Amino acid sequence: MNPRVPFSFIVPFLLLGLLALLSCEDASSDELAGLGDKVGVLEGTVYFVGVPCPLTYPPPGPPCDGPLPDFEVIVFHRDGSTEAARTRTDERGDYRVVLPEGEYVILTQNGINELFIVINEATVASGAVTTLHLTIDTGIR
Repeated sequence: MNPRVPFSFIVPFLLLGLLALLSCEDASSDELAGLGDKVGVLEGTVYFVGVPCPLTYPPPGPPCDGPLPDFEVIVFHRDGSTEAARTRTDERGDYRVVLPEGEYVILTQNGINELFIVINEATVASGAVTTLHLTIDTGIR
């Protein structure tokens, strides 16, 4: 025999669930709303390619594979020489910068010599979050 639960008993729980879902709005949309016109966000994770290392938290960093904490990310305008923003990755290797809408590049190392670079391009749109993950590969194995 299945006992019947009165609808009036279920309604408060349904309302609490709905309120919980509504409060889980993306934090980046709140942040973007307060930035004003013609600005967006560029974010991503910086990964280091090196030797496989045991999984630990926080990640050990170079020469181990994985997210790269405390890495300086320099964002340039499209010309590749005019700096637009500078930040450091957090303990998880994530970075985030607020920029005017436009085209940007981030240069990353791809080989033993620092002269071997990759040009990572991103277009930041007004009121949007652009994701650009970066890989640092010094050739260390």
